[in-house]
Parts: sequence; C-alpha cells; structure tokens
Amino acid sequence: MRLDRFDLNLLVIFEAIYSEGGLTRAAQRLNMAQPTVSNSLARLREAYNDPLFARAGRGVVPTPFARRMISPVRQALRQMQATLDGNLQFDPATSDRLFRISIGEIPGVSILPPLMQALREQAPGVRLQVYQTDRREIKEALALGTLDLAIDIPQLSARALNSHTLGGGDYVCVLRKGHKCARGKMTLERFLSLQVISVSSRPSGSSMLELALNRINRRMEPVLRTQYYLPSFKIVESTDYAMVAPRSLAQQFDVAIKELPFETNVSSSCVYWHRSAEDDPANLWLRSQIIP
Repeated sequence: MRLDRFDLNLLVIFEAIYSEGGLTRAAQRLNMAQPTVSNSLARLREAYNDPLFARAGRGVVPTPFARRMISPVRQALRQMQATLDGNLQFDPATSDRLFRISIGEIPGVSILPPLMQALREQAPGVRLQVYQTDRREIKEALALGTLDLAIDIPQLSARALNSHTLGGGDYVCVLRKGHKCARGKMTLERFLSLQVISVSSRPSGSSMLELALNRINRRMEPVLRTQYYLPSFKIVESTDYAMVAPRSLAQQFDVAIKELPFETNVSSSCVYWHRSAEDDPANLWLRSQIIP
C-alpha cells in the first residue's frame, strides 16, 4: 500500500471507532455524519482486507488485526498532532493531558500524594484517572494506549514493556491502641494467639501471611480473609482483631504497630510502560514524577 495514495484521515476515524466502541459515538466525537464514518470504515476494510470491527450488542469490537494496529496508529497520530501544534515537547505547565494509571491500594498510598502535589505545582491542567486493572489485561492496555503507566508486582514482564523497580517496604502487626498485646514485645506465641485478618489480592491460594508462617512450619487460620485494607483497618481500630499490613500503610492509621516475630517478603512493585512510549515526552515527564 502506497502512503501517497492512502487517506490519512481514515486513521483518525479508525482510532475514534476503536476508542468509542461504536460508529455513532465516533461520529459524534468527530462531529461527522454517521454515513461518512460508515463509508470511511468500508474504505479501511478494503485497504487492509480485514473487517477491523465486528458488531457486539449496540457497539462494535475490534478484530485481532485491529488490536495490532491501534498502538502504532495512536503513536503516529500523537506525533502528527504534535508536529501540527509546532511543539514536539511536553509542557506540563500548559498541558491539559489526561493520564491513565493502573495502581493498587498499597503502592497508591506512597505514590499518589506526592504525584498529586507535583500536578498541583507543575501541571495544574493535567488530569489523572487512577484505577486497578486486571493483571492479565495490563500488557494489552499499555499497548493500546488506554493506560499510560501501570504499577504492579515485579513478576509482570513482556518484551513489549519497559519497567523500573520501585523501593519496597516491610510488613508489621497492627492492633488497636489499648489492645493487651500492644504492650511489650510481639513474640511468636503471642502472635499465634491473636485472631488475625488476612488481606490478600488473591481470591484463593496462600496469602503472604500464610506463606510466611509455612516457612517456619507454623499455621494460622485467619478469622477473615479479604482483598481490602481500608475496612480491615477500621475493624482493627475498634476490635481486638489483628492484621498484618505494610508499614507504610499502617502508619496512615491510628493503630498500634508491632514488629513481626518472623520474616516476610518485602513488598515491592514496578512501574511499567509500553516500549513505544519510551521517548514520549509526556510519558517521560509522568514517569519522572514517580521514579526516584
């Protein structure tokens, strides 16, 4: 296919259909008539010899070929827009860019407050959408550009992703202030006598606490297993239940913190981005606010 014979406006329409999940919404976003969008899609299908999108309910879903197209198309459109704007750099002071970041509860405690302060001081027009993406979907979301960054476990890897490891933190035992075990040293016997809440992002399988106790041939049945720290802290603050939590998170609550009488793995995470965004000025700036 010769570039001088290809209408590049078709790629703008392709990206809009992909992002909006339907021809009607794409037409509204582009301020076009729907028949114009439909005709453009027909031309794209002929050019690429692929249907690109299939009907699904009231919208459309991309074909595997369209999924492979979207990342380079978006990157090319961003570069062309920057060229038209006469500025290939990213100016945080004047940008109104929307960044999307996938991050969990624990790293969010240490990362988001300083990041929001940086936005307030350096980039008042920049906006964030922060949510936790299913780990199995992160690679594709970064490739498609629906995520700019993801903060997740170090084991997430792919040739198409670049990453940087962030510092970790240790775990502690958390009790309400006034709990009888809040005084004195937390021995293994005292810990095993507690009714403990176990927090794990995994719906099944051994939790971090269970794995740590297994290594010293001890066992404990948690009174509650949950994926959420915030309600667990609220329970601990008002009851005699205990929990194991990252120190950085426990320090945000009005609780007693005790050193654990056994070793646990240090919690750590990585910042991930797609390799196509390695030199993107906006992505570089965002990463610089997170990576020390």
